[in-house]
Amino acid sequence: MDEWALVRRLRSGSRLALEQAIRQFTPYVSAVILRTLAGRAAREDVEEITADVFLALWAHAGELDPDLEMRPWLSAVARNRALDWLRRRREEALPLEEGQAEEGEDPQAAVELVVELCRTRLPQNMGVDGRDIQVLCPTRRGEWGTRALNRALQEALNPPAPDKRQKVWGELVFRVGDRVMQIRNNYDVLWVRSDGVTGAGIFNGDVGVVEDIDPAGELMTVRFDDRTATYVSDMLGELELAYAVTVHKSQGSEYRAVVLVALPAAPALMVRGVLYTGITRARELLVVVGDDAALGRMAENDRQQRRYSGLRWRLCQSE
Repeated sequence: MDEWALVRRLRSGSRLALEQAIRQFTPYVSAVILRTLAGRAAREDVEEITADVFLALWAHAGELDPDLEMRPWLSAVARNRALDWLRRRREEALPLEEGQAEEGEDPQAAVELVVELCRTRLPQNMGVDGRDIQVLCPTRRGEWGTRALNRALQEALNPPAPDKRQKVWGELVFRVGDRVMQIRNNYDVLWVRSDGVTGAGIFNGDVGVVEDIDPAGELMTVRFDDRTATYVSDMLGELELAYAVTVHKSQGSEYRAVVLVALPAAPALMVRGVLYTGITRARELLVVVGDDAALGRMAENDRQQRRYSGLRWRLCQSE
């Protein structure tokens, strides 16, 4: 559908036109936001800002110029929403960067302790299989964020071997046996269940294990519980290592044992809600790696971050 026809349908209040606009322009809007933020926002923040742009489109649909070109309008709104997000973050900022060590803290010691817990101490002393242990951390970035933890845990729990195939993808290395997570919805990924039933769709937050990588490195097979999916090389950007995941990504899941890393992070993450979510993911065993000061700040900070979801407006519109 051309942009002018889409604008006319939006002006008439067509929800199908809004859905079409979301499908057609989400990649473009996200690209504008990413360029404006220049890597200063997490993926979840970009998704939230993108959703806000389309809420603005729907809220002002009746005011759109019939001759409007959609891309310039969406670009301007996306850039303004991204800049607003940056301004709010600056107001909340603390002198300490996210994941940066305070005086007296040893990031490497914290990472090594997490590795030791997962590799030897919990399996040997508590009888917990390493596959049942999940490391959680408030942040992806920094010296003890999930990126650094995943590199260390992969090296300790699934090191390279001559008979173990692996695939290098950017800064990541995927090996047979790695725990991985799907990080965005993909309705087109085909899977086969153990009983032979076939289907499509692997979704944000699904966790699996790399079962095989073909010798040419073009195909990678991942098992998600009882479903097996095959990824081609250009789909690997939808996967990341999942030995350690953010508390945000763990919402809705539970694990037999949780190692929760509670060390200084961005102000928006040092809150009671994040601490509560991390603690309640553990079904049988919880180990907290951190310091009393960080835990105390999280427990005392019950601030709720404002979410610009447009839910009130949507509810009013549905009445």
